[in-house]
Amino acid sequence: MMTTQERTLQCVRAFAGHDYDGFLKTYKPDDVDRNHTFQFGQMMCISLQRLGPRRSVDETVAAMLLKIWAPCAWESALLRLTFGQADIADVVNLAQTDVQRCQAHYYAGARLQTFGESASAQLEFETCVRVECRCLEFHLAWAEVYGRLR
Repeated sequence: MMTTQERTLQCVRAFAGHDYDGFLKTYKPDDVDRNHTFQFGQMMCISLQRLGPRRSVDETVAAMLLKIWAPCAWESALLRLTFGQADIADVVNLAQTDVQRCQAHYYAGARLQTFGESASAQLEFETCVRVECRCLEFHLAWAEVYGRLR
């Protein structure tokens, strides 16, 4: 049986390596670091979007998660960004800390990448890496920019 730390790392490695099916098979909400519940939910959404019909994921999963995270303005804004319900510039402008700026640029890049806008996505990931706040999104952006986790 894997420890929480081992499962968390395995999930992050699968996601960062674009093994979305592997991420979804490994991800068990009760077995990963609870400090990153929101981020793992976001990785689940992005994985589902990239593996299946985005429209159905956006409609069904978005409604559920937006309801759960409704009391949290920042997380709701990031979810709306992931589901294409918020403008990238608006969410980036809401960011008040380096962590929030990093998250905004990472999820903007993820959204752009999901819809095939690779060049624009890369710019968002590079901006995220320059923030250097060392949050989970920084490490995921690093993997997008440099091809490996840091």
